[in-house]
Amino acid sequence: MQHFKLLLFLLLPCALPAQWTPLQTGSTAFLESAFAVDQNTWFIGGSAVTLRSTNAGATWSSFPLAADGIPLLGSSITELHFFTPSSGVATGIFFLGNDELVLRTSTGAQNWTVAFQGNTGAFPLYYNDLFFQDNTEGWAVGSGGHILHTQNSGAGWSPVSIPGVGWELYCIGFSDAQNGFIGGTGGLLRSTNGGNTWTPTGMTDAVTAIQFLNAQTGFISGYNSLKKTTDGGQTWIDVPMPPGGAGVEDIWFADQLHGYLLNYDAIYRTTDGGQVWKKYNGGTAVNVQYNGFAWLDQNRGMIVGDNGLCLKTDNGGGNDWAPIAGFEPGPGFVPCANVPQTLLNLTADVPGYTYQWFLDGNLFSTARNPEVTFPQPATSYTVTLVAAQGAGRDTAVWNVQTKAPLTLTTPVFTVTEPEICRGNNTKLSTTNYLEGFGIWNLTANGTKIDSNLYGYFERWVTPLETTVYRLHASLSDECGTVESEAQITVQVTPLPLFGEFAAVPEHPLVCEGDSTVILVPNSIAGATYQWQSGISGQVTGTGGTLSIPTGPIGFNAVYDFTVVNGGCYRYFQNAATVTADFVYSVQNERHYTETTGNPVTITNYSYGAGFQWDFGAAAQPATSTALSPTVVYSEPGLYPVRLIAANTIGCYDTSYTTIEVFPDNLLPTDNAVVCASEPTQMQFINHYLIERILDTYTDASGNTYVTGYKYEPFSWWASYNLFYNKYDASGHLVWARYWPANSHGNSPFDYYYQCIGTSIAADNEGNVYIGGSFAGINMKIGGVPVFTDANPSAENAFIVKLDPAGALLWSARYFGPGGTSIVAPTELFLENDNRLAVLISGRFLTVQTATQTVATDPNNFVLLYGMRFDSTGALLQHVPIGKPLLYNSEVYADYNPDPGQWLTSRITRIAPRMQRQPNGDWMLSGFFRGKIMWDTIVMEPLRPSNLNGFVLRLDNDFNVKKAFATFSADDNYQNGTGYTNQLINLPFATDNSGNVYQSVSLGTDEYSWTGPGSIPIPEASIYLNDTLPAFGDRCHFLLKYDPDGQLLWSLRSGNAHFSHLAPQPDGSVFGMANYGHALGLNARSGQKFGKAALGQLDLALVHWSAEGDILGVIDLATTGYDHGNWLAAMPDGKLAMFYSQGGNFLQGDTSDIRLTIFDPAGLCPAIPLSIAGQPADAAFCAGASPQFIVSAIGNGISYQWQRQTGSGWENLTENAIYQGVQTSKLRLSAAAAPSLNNQPYRCVLTDLSGNSDTTEVVRPLLLATPEIVLQPQSVTIQSNHSASFSTAAQNADATFQWQIDQGNGWENAQNGAVFQNVQTADLLVVPQSNTALDGLKVRCCLLNPATGCGLCTDAATLGVVVGAGEAPLFTLPSLAVFPNPATDWVWLQWQNLSGSGTSVVIRDVLGRTVFSEKIPVSAIGSIQVDVQSWAQGVYEVQLKFGMNEVLVGRFLR
Repeated sequence: MQHFKLLLFLLLPCALPAQWTPLQTGSTAFLESAFAVDQNTWFIGGSAVTLRSTNAGATWSSFPLAADGIPLLGSSITELHFFTPSSGVATGIFFLGNDELVLRTSTGAQNWTVAFQGNTGAFPLYYNDLFFQDNTEGWAVGSGGHILHTQNSGAGWSPVSIPGVGWELYCIGFSDAQNGFIGGTGGLLRSTNGGNTWTPTGMTDAVTAIQFLNAQTGFISGYNSLKKTTDGGQTWIDVPMPPGGAGVEDIWFADQLHGYLLNYDAIYRTTDGGQVWKKYNGGTAVNVQYNGFAWLDQNRGMIVGDNGLCLKTDNGGGNDWAPIAGFEPGPGFVPCANVPQTLLNLTADVPGYTYQWFLDGNLFSTARNPEVTFPQPATSYTVTLVAAQGAGRDTAVWNVQTKAPLTLTTPVFTVTEPEICRGNNTKLSTTNYLEGFGIWNLTANGTKIDSNLYGYFERWVTPLETTVYRLHASLSDECGTVESEAQITVQVTPLPLFGEFAAVPEHPLVCEGDSTVILVPNSIAGATYQWQSGISGQVTGTGGTLSIPTGPIGFNAVYDFTVVNGGCYRYFQNAATVTADFVYSVQNERHYTETTGNPVTITNYSYGAGFQWDFGAAAQPATSTALSPTVVYSEPGLYPVRLIAANTIGCYDTSYTTIEVFPDNLLPTDNAVVCASEPTQMQFINHYLIERILDTYTDASGNTYVTGYKYEPFSWWASYNLFYNKYDASGHLVWARYWPANSHGNSPFDYYYQCIGTSIAADNEGNVYIGGSFAGINMKIGGVPVFTDANPSAENAFIVKLDPAGALLWSARYFGPGGTSIVAPTELFLENDNRLAVLISGRFLTVQTATQTVATDPNNFVLLYGMRFDSTGALLQHVPIGKPLLYNSEVYADYNPDPGQWLTSRITRIAPRMQRQPNGDWMLSGFFRGKIMWDTIVMEPLRPSNLNGFVLRLDNDFNVKKAFATFSADDNYQNGTGYTNQLINLPFATDNSGNVYQSVSLGTDEYSWTGPGSIPIPEASIYLNDTLPAFGDRCHFLLKYDPDGQLLWSLRSGNAHFSHLAPQPDGSVFGMANYGHALGLNARSGQKFGKAALGQLDLALVHWSAEGDILGVIDLATTGYDHGNWLAAMPDGKLAMFYSQGGNFLQGDTSDIRLTIFDPAGLCPAIPLSIAGQPADAAFCAGASPQFIVSAIGNGISYQWQRQTGSGWENLTENAIYQGVQTSKLRLSAAAAPSLNNQPYRCVLTDLSGNSDTTEVVRPLLLATPEIVLQPQSVTIQSNHSASFSTAAQNADATFQWQIDQGNGWENAQNGAVFQNVQTADLLVVPQSNTALDGLKVRCCLLNPATGCGLCTDAATLGVVVGAGEAPLFTLPSLAVFPNPATDWVWLQWQNLSGSGTSVVIRDVLGRTVFSEKIPVSAIGSIQVDVQSWAQGVYEVQLKFGMNEVLVGRFLR
């Protein structure tokens, strides 16, 4: 049988008659096209050649390709068409030039002429098909979408362009004169107007051949498809393709049933319209390549191909056609051994076909779709199908390799840490690589926990107990599964986990100082539990609950635990907290001063829930449970007060204070009278110390000179600048001079800049000497440089001499290295020869004059220097005074021009005060720390850790004669600023006998506020000669020492602050006192004097005798805020006092500083009363307080302001509307001023002699000020959304400026990435991607530019929220109305709406509807409303949406 099979295959090709006859063309060229003119005349085109036969292919003439006698080397014919045996057309390509060619012949292809030549550039293009509708009109199509059209039998050609078609065109055909089709890589195009225009048919698959049998019936082919139309190309249906017929070269149908299909290696025929195809079974050469065919009729055809191949039939291919054999594995086929597989026969199922199936040459079946079994794995097999019908046979072969069997080794299972602490992890892994479709399965103590696909296995595990891990590997394919397994044990040491461990206080809330226990349940037996919270300890676990005592809880106690078991431990931070529910009994003062019958309100700052006060039996009431009670004592005395504060769980604390009650008696009247009182052209703003006097000097003629600083604000910082004024003996201002910040040539943004006068003197010629401190690079006076290279971060001290006109005569500068700050001089003394004596301190001190530079302290061992300059400014003498014995030893007096404020936080340091004695000695007073060596005298501090006062006596040449400490106070000592460690000069004075007075104030009211509701300064104590505390805070001590440092006496004054002392020739002394609540005075005689305060802070002059008795008091109190600035004794015994009256501290009012001259002897020079400056009309803005000021000269002038009522002039009385009715300045309250607009006022002045004068009539004049009619509203948005704020004003043309506050105060908003429209009525906040703007405060400040009047809206708050990785938390609906105010139209814009039924209604102020409209439902939208014809006024907008939800907006028309 085997031999029969082989013989059959050898004999079959020889037994079949050939129906396609090979022709001997004599050419081996690449032949691409053929054309039959008639049964005898055939043409073939190919590479560089044209072949012609005139005897039906028996013989052939070969013509090298030439055009016009010129050989077309490197050219090829792609398609032919002949009209007659001699006349024809050919398309091709001239490869040497990459030219498209259309050739024409009239000599039967012997010679050609070029009918069309197109140059295509770098890439060769050619035409693939020719089609002639008749002998005159024809078409050629080819690569690049190129199309040619001829209407003269190919003699001339015209390119046709189809927009958008640049792809390869393979074929063209017409069904009739009007309907044509072009096929190519981009699909099928159609023309219905004879080729004038072409449009896509919608078919996008490639089309390789077209043939129409008539106007309705046609065929097209693709690479692997065949379609037919019977409606002229309107629709196409699929025709079955022969198996293996892919790569169609050409098709030709004789009629609807008989057709041929050519691919590169076979020709197929159908006789039933393509339902069944047969393959030519003739004996052609092996590995042939067919390129094209041509048919004269159904019987006569020709095939051409590579290497000169040419086949011809005269009987339609005869009967040598065989079934087309083909098969494939059935569904679900896998190449597994011993698994039956179905083979799917693809041969046409035609009656009469037979099938033989061979496995490796052995017949195993004749069924159509048999099963086959491959016996061995990893083996190659050949399956062969022979399909036959009669003599026609075809064979299909399939080579198959069965799969090799799977193999799987035991996993190499490893663990990084086989012993771990509970809660830690370890890594399980393998070194095996699991191939293909392998699966790892991991179990822990029998429970599956992981399943991974192929590859290396790796997993981190965190077992909570000792665990056995089993790793199971399985590898599967279509042919089966293999498995393997390995295991590992991980030992786990017990430890509690985060979230498991609990440490629970038995009592989480205890009283301060009490104790409790911490309970730790479910402890691990044998484990160590360590805890720490200030103290530490440990205990061993029992397996049950542990109880750990806490000990006393002083504050909130937070316990950290560490659990240790074997080599394992875990730390639990903040595991338990025990809160001490403390209660603090705190009163705002340690001592109160009041007068009999007047109530004392004690401010309670305790922390607690209930309070019990005990005031004693003499009080009314004796006890109280109020938070801050009020108590009254009817008898003088010192009364203790106890406060017990308790909380809700029974904790309590106790505090004590004292109330000293003075008799509310009339103070003795001093015979001092006011000789003159004039405004100084200086002001005091109660909150910010805008202008301050730091020194005065009175010359022999009674002229008073004053210096200090003025405050000069900039955009974001402040500068403090020196001023100096001169007043004559009568207190009249002679001149006022000021050195503004921009006069020194510094940058306006040099935030270090300040220039402060700390000392002043004058000579008999009127020259002025000023000492002070300077911070900045440059300092100039009248444009003349004093120095130009200063370190701006350090203080530099200076002295200047100015002529009477203010021109610089000479200067001296004190500076140190680097950022060293130099202490400014406090006293300048002119000696008889106009030499200038100066006291200054500062280590590393260098003095520089116009001609000298002297480094006075190269070794840093000197604290003070006494210096002298001659009248030309030359340094004559510099004497060191004192050396430090400890590293922190120093002497100074500090002064901060801006206490508590951020604008200028640096301290200006000034040297101790110095005064001259009649015998020529110098007396010095100041502060010191540490231990000081004054020549041979060692001065020890009374309290080493405290601030100490001292006094030095020096001879004329600055040699130390005496040194002693005077007092010691803790660092809350205050004298002028009310801020800890921010100290002004220590007030002191000396009398003609050399006795020394020092004024020490503790915890005074002065400047103890930073704003309403803040807590005053805490307690302080004073020590005298190292004794026990003399008293608590809120009191004053006047100390008197003899020249040898013995304390002669000390007097305490309750609730008073004496900032300046002025000695008198008779040994008495005046003190300038500010006091609040009440003034209490003690005399050495034992007398007590008291007076209740009239205003917020009152002012008085107290006169003590040399023995410490009170001689008199000049009361300067008003109902406002009175402040003393300076007090100085004049040579003739008079007093020069600078002070202000009538301000309002909590509102930060501005009040004038006056210079008043008192004569203690009651004698004043006669000065006629005259009005020096008339008051003027007060133009004011709404919200401001208008005021009228009169200036006059005379003795003891009194003032009375009056108002014209219509029936006459009426004296004004002090009340909420009028302040200062009996002073030189009348102020009208801001609230009442608009109603008093244009009313007439005047002032009547009267002197001590009864002489009077009346001012001109003046009026308050209200300026146009914007009236806000729409306040901005707070809004909450989501991040990445915008927000808008709106305002509106009327009654004035307003400009707008929006301001923002992010926690640092209000500042103007700027247009940019965050804010837009900042100077309009509607501010837009641009969407931001985060919540940084959450909590932003917004307001708008409106200004009438014509009047300068403006005001700001209420503040609105912007809230910003954002979702955490999810949908937004919420999105609030919002409505924006703009522009606002509106003139011609207004926009309404909304966002984040929901629901339906949206509408807009606009109403006027009377509630009448002026606009109503339904609007489309949308989450975001806007409409424009025309308001040109509407009346002026305010309109309300209501936007209704959803379930009766309403958004409201307003605008001004």
